[in-house]
Formats: sequence, structure tokens, C-alpha cells
Amino acid sequence: MQKSHPSVSKTRYARRRRGNILILCAGLVMILIVASLATTNWGLLIVSNYRLRGASEAAALAAARDLPRIVINDPHFGYIALVDYPPIGKATLAGDGEPLPVTGINTIIATARLDYLIALSTGSDDFVAEAQEEVRQARRAQRLLSRALKDSLDPKCKSSYADLNGEKVTPYKDALSVFTANLARQSYLNKAQIRDFRLQLGQLDNAPQTNIVMPEPPLSGRRDTRHLSDQKSTNPPKPRFYPAFTNVPIDDEDFWLAGLSEQCTLVNAEHFLEFHGEGAPSIVKVHADIQLDLFDTRNARLSSSACAMPNFTKDKAPAAAFVFSCPDGIPARFKTMGDVLRDTSMLGSYVVPMVASAGDFPVDKGTSLQQDQQRTSCSVRREFNRGFLHWLRSAHSKPSLSSVQAFLDAPLRPTVNPATGRCEPIVVCIKDDGSVVYQSFAENPFADQTIYENQSRILACDSVIGDGRSWTVSSRDLVSNLGTISGGKHAGQPLPPTLKCLFSDDSSQSRAPVNAGQTTTICRSNYIPGRLAFEFQIAGPRALEQKESML
Repeated sequence: MQKSHPSVSKTRYARRRRGNILILCAGLVMILIVASLATTNWGLLIVSNYRLRGASEAAALAAARDLPRIVINDPHFGYIALVDYPPIGKATLAGDGEPLPVTGINTIIATARLDYLIALSTGSDDFVAEAQEEVRQARRAQRLLSRALKDSLDPKCKSSYADLNGEKVTPYKDALSVFTANLARQSYLNKAQIRDFRLQLGQLDNAPQTNIVMPEPPLSGRRDTRHLSDQKSTNPPKPRFYPAFTNVPIDDEDFWLAGLSEQCTLVNAEHFLEFHGEGAPSIVKVHADIQLDLFDTRNARLSSSACAMPNFTKDKAPAAAFVFSCPDGIPARFKTMGDVLRDTSMLGSYVVPMVASAGDFPVDKGTSLQQDQQRTSCSVRREFNRGFLHWLRSAHSKPSLSSVQAFLDAPLRPTVNPATGRCEPIVVCIKDDGSVVYQSFAENPFADQTIYENQSRILACDSVIGDGRSWTVSSRDLVSNLGTISGGKHAGQPLPPTLKCLFSDDSSQSRAPVNAGQTTTICRSNYIPGRLAFEFQIAGPRALEQKESML
């Protein structure tokens, strides 16, 4: 047998070994290529997902900035929105050409709740009934605004919405535009296909703090004071703020406030709750799905969600004035203003409320006083309670509950003018810090008896009985109807003249008579406090044949 040469065997073995190494290297290269591609795709997916989230967040912020711009014309409160705006809008004009304020829904709800608390503290059924009507109207307005906000986020919505200058507000369109613009600027996302893009309106399951101060607890005892403006607390309590998205009920009445932050900001999407008709929605949620093509990976789908909260604006609405006049004195049983709210003789006297029609009565040509078709007959006490509530409403949520209670419990002793022998009118105002201030004046600073269009007036003879006499009652409620739909050409806004002295820190003005230096005629858009909201007068006493037995 012939034997193989040793060198030949070694050569064949080396060749086989080199072939194996080549195969192994080729396999390793393929593995590295696949791993590299997978790693690259994985890295690109991470980066793409991060950039998609940024685009979703930008879209959510764009929509959240749009929502507060939407202004609705409400038949009861006038122009309303998610936040408050001063009277500066070009499209929110009254019939007299002056711009109107826009009231934020949180301000409306907080005002209705505060006035309801005050009504309960007075013990007047009429006051409570009027306050409950305000609560009902506030909830209706909240539902109206919530539906509008929700519809504005729907791409199929056929309604159009505008801001206070009449410019169209399109939250969905703006959010989608911001989203696509962000995708176009990003590598690998600029060719992505948007499979789903939708906006939702809702709330959060946690309770952020609003910027609306909650009223302090009611007083435990009675306070006897004459001039509330002279009282200063040495240790004022720290204010508490309403929680957002949380019911703050009173008895069977529910109150919800929307969440608004100091700046438009992102919030955790995990806490989002979609709005289904209950509560006060203000959170915008954006959900987006896109499709990517990354090398060998086809139909890669990425999803992202983001939520944003709109920002609030400060309510700077001025408070109006309330004038109580009794030039010929009042029954001895009227010891406080609270007694007037609860008076039984006015409860038994009925009157037909009148409204100024076709202009300001009697200054405009062709104007007249017509019967109020919404209220054919009511008691004089109900009219007083109603006007008092409307005066409080003009100050929104600013009044201090304890200060209002102290005013209602303070002794009602009108000052007698030594020159005329008649009682001086009392003018009551609410300052920005919530305190109720009031003073007597030698002359009525609102002596002009004009009744503004669509505002209320009553005149009732022999409607207050006491001390063997009867008094005639008259009143002007110049802020009874608000807005351009039912408020007349001034939309229920207080007009000049303006009382300035009660808002001055100069105590020397407190008893000064009204003169040109204390009143001024300026346009309503200047937003100056101290204009007349409600005036109530008891005058003209005459003797009764049957005295106190008639009560």
C-alpha cells in the first residue's frame, strides 16, 4: 500500500481549517450586520418615539392655548369663556358701542356658590330662591361652554367659534398643524404617515388648585359695627383656594371648578379622565399614531399621548354700588339691613315689575316703561332681595363672607342731615380685598333716576307698614339683566357717574358731600369701580287708620 506524504496531509488540513474560518467569519459578519440593523432600528425607534412625544406635547399645548380664547354669548351672563377678560374686545360690544367684559366660568361658579352661602346665612327664603336660580343658571352656562369646548376639538364639528375680537378659534386645526410641522422637522419622521390624530376634553383624577379663593367659614357670633371700612385684621387668615375637578357642594347643590394653571402647562396623561357631561373640563389630551419605514422593518407603528392645562387670567371686574335711601325715616323694627331682607310686610305687598323698553327711560326718545314679561307679579321683599343679590353678583367672587354678614348685622341708623332734617342716603360698596364699606352722603351721588334699557324698576305705595304708618317703596336694579341678548343696549353694565371716595384710603373724604371731585363721567371700558348697580328707597310715610294690627 502506498502511503501519503505527510506534507500533503498537512496542506489539506490547513485548507479545510481555513475554509471553516471563512465560513465562521462570514456567519459572524452576517450576524453583526443583522444585529447592527436591529440595533439601528431599535435606536431609531427610541429616538422617533421621543420626538413623536415632543410633537404630541406641542400639539396639546397649542390646543390648550386656544381653548380659553373661545367666547360664548350666554343669554343670562353675557359673554363667557374659560377665563376672564377685561372689556377690550372688538367683537364683544354692547349696543352703545362700548366693549363688554368676558366672565370666566370659574368666576361664575364661585360667585353663584358664594352668593348662595350668603343667602343661606340671611334666613330670607326670597334670597335663597334667587340665589338658587343663579346657581341653576351658572350650571347651565357651564354645560353650554363645556359642549362648545368639546365640539371645538372635533374635526367634524360644523360650528365655528371666535375670540373676543371676532377671530376664528380652531383648536383641532391648530394642534394638527403644530403636530405635522414638528414631524416635518425631524429626521425619519418627516415621511411618517399619520394614522390617527384626535383630541379629547376632560379632567384630571387628582385635584390641582385653582386661583379662586374659597370663602372663609361663617362667623360664629354676631358683630356690631358701624363702619366696616375702619376694621383691619391684625392676623388675617391664609386664603384657601378651590380645588379643581372636585365637587364642592352646599346641601344638594353641586359646584365644580375647572383646572387652570398660571401658565399653559403639560400635565400627566395618566391622570386624564374624559369628559362625559359631569364636572368642569379644561384638560386637552392629544393622541397620535404614526407609521414609519425603517430599513428592513415595515409598518412600524408608534403611538403617543400628551395632556395640557390652559392658563388662567385674573378677574379684575370692578364692584358696583348699592344705595339704600330712607329720607323720611324707617320703621323702628328695621334695626339692621338683614331685617329689611326678612321683612314680613313687604312679603305681603305685591308689585308688577317694570323694565325700560326701546332705550333708556326717560332720556331716550320713544322709550317707555313696560311690564316685565318674565315676572308678571312678585312681592316687594322679593324685589329687594333680588336687587341685593344682583349687587353682590357685580362683585363676582370677591366679597368676604364675614364682611357681608357683619354689614347685614350692623345697626341701621341713618344719619340725619342737620341742614335739611332728612336722613342721608347710605352708599355701600365692596373693595377688591372683599371688605364691605359704606358711608352716608349729604346728597345721593346717583340722583339721576334713569332706568337703563331692559333693566328693572318698581314703585309700590303703602308696601312697608309699621309704627302706625305706611311707606312707599321704589327701586332701580340696573344690573338685573346681563349681556347683549337680554341686557339692553348697555348689556346690564354699570354706567357713570362713578363714586370714588369709598375706594380711597383718605378717611377725610368719608363724610364729604359728593362733588365734581368725587364723581366722574368716563367711558365704561375704563373698568372703574363704584358705579350704581342697585338703589332701594323707602319714603313718603303716611298715617294708617289701623296701625300695627294690620301686620
